[in-house]
Amino acid sequence: LFERHTRIRRQEHNRVKGSGLGLFIVRSVAQRHGGNAWVESEVGKGSTFYISIPLEGDNLVVRQTTEHDN
Repeated sequence: LFERHTRIRRQEHNRVKGSGLGLFIVRSVAQRHGGNAWVESEVGKGSTFYISIPLEGDNLVVRQTTEHDN
């Protein structure tokens, strides 16, 4: 579910909508802030989605980027 372009087809819908980027973006943003996103599912009962982000900056993931002129 958290991979890029992942979409789930439901039986009651003929076509799949969306780009499949939503949960990928949620997890990516959470991880950049030192957290995570995950889902817990139970057949016949549904799914619960979670996101955690630390309150303090000690666990932040720092990533250095360099801009290039085109």
